[in-house]
Amino acid sequence: MKGKKIEFKQAESTKELATIRSLAKEIWPPVYSPILSEEQLDYMMEMMYSMPVLHRETEEEGIKYYIVMKDNLPIGFTSFGPYEDGVAKLHKLYLDEKFRGNGFGRQMIEFIADKAREEGYSRLILNVNRENAPSIAVYHACGLKELGEVDAPIGNGFYMNDYIMGMDL
Repeated sequence: MKGKKIEFKQAESTKELATIRSLAKEIWPPVYSPILSEEQLDYMMEMMYSMPVLHRETEEEGIKYYIVMKDNLPIGFTSFGPYEDGVAKLHKLYLDEKFRGNGFGRQMIEFIADKAREEGYSRLILNVNRENAPSIAVYHACGLKELGEVDAPIGNGFYMNDYIMGMDL
C-alpha cells in the first residue's frame, strides 16, 4: 500500500458530517483508550463529534472537515481552521488503524498544509496528547516541532494534556 494515493472530500452536508462522526466512533477509542478513562472518552466524543458541534464548527467557525478516501471508501478524516492572524490550526487527523504505516498520515498533513497555504496562512499548529507517541512521531517526521505544553480544562473535571506543535508553511 505504500505510495498509494488517498483522496480528500470536503464534508459539508449533514450526511458527510455524519460520516465524520461515524469514523470518529470507530477510530478514536482505540487511539485514546490506553491514555484516557472511558468516562473521558465518552465525554470528549460528544464534546467534539456531536452533530450540533460539527455543524457549528463548519457553519460558524470556519473549520473545514475532509473525509479521507481510499478506493472510494472512507478511511479517516482531518480538519483545520483559523486560529489567529496568519496561523491555521490542524484540529483533527485520524486514520483507520488498518491504513496506518503507509504514508497516508504524511499525505494528510501535506494536504492540510497546502490548503492552509492556499488560504494565506504562514504557520500551522496543532495540539497532540503528550502520551500519543505514534502521532507525535508522525508529526516530527513531517517537520512539526514542539512549541510548548498545555493542560487545558475541557469540563467535567477533565483535561487535555497536550503538546502544542507547529511548522512554518
